[in-house]
Amino acid sequence: MFQVEKIARSLLDALVAHFERDANTPKIVLEGAGVHWDCHVTRQDNQVSIYSCDCSYQPDEQGRTEEFIVSYLHQKQAVACGRTHDRKVVLQSVATWLNHPSKTQLYAGFDFVDRGLRQLQAAERHWLQAFPQLEKLPRLLDDQGSGFAHYTISHRNRACTCTSIGEAGALCWQFVWDGCVLFETLAVPHATAEVLKRYLIDQEA
Repeated sequence: MFQVEKIARSLLDALVAHFERDANTPKIVLEGAGVHWDCHVTRQDNQVSIYSCDCSYQPDEQGRTEEFIVSYLHQKQAVACGRTHDRKVVLQSVATWLNHPSKTQLYAGFDFVDRGLRQLQAAERHWLQAFPQLEKLPRLLDDQGSGFAHYTISHRNRACTCTSIGEAGALCWQFVWDGCVLFETLAVPHATAEVLKRYLIDQEA
């Protein structure tokens, strides 16, 4: 048995225990094979799917070796998604979604839900406030699922693309010219707006 299956089965047991005294017990099932396992928790039109990951090769700062990709669905349509190492938070968020299927409540109670998407939205507001001329440029924010979000801003033959990665939401930038990546860097929040303006509009570098 792969370690990830052990993680998924342990999560299944935790979910069953968490809801065992619930007056309206949800349907809880485990599906998968090999190294791919999902727990599905369903009540009426609302569902949470939890994909388990084995991170023993790269524990987080607290030494945790498991991560969960949590997707929240309504009538089989994805509404939100997030990644976290915290099993307790996963259980709490599942209960919140089944009892109150509201993205607003998820956002208010759980920072990890759509973390990358929300982080890029907030960052873009700051960039446009600092340099309003950036607002005139083509921009695309794409929620790619599995806890990843991707942002692109372009001008003429230049583009800057940013991906929010992992639970911590690190922002990784690529600076592109004529379709070729010139360089990559992690974002420095207070300097990003000026870098975008100088690279795209002033055509520096």
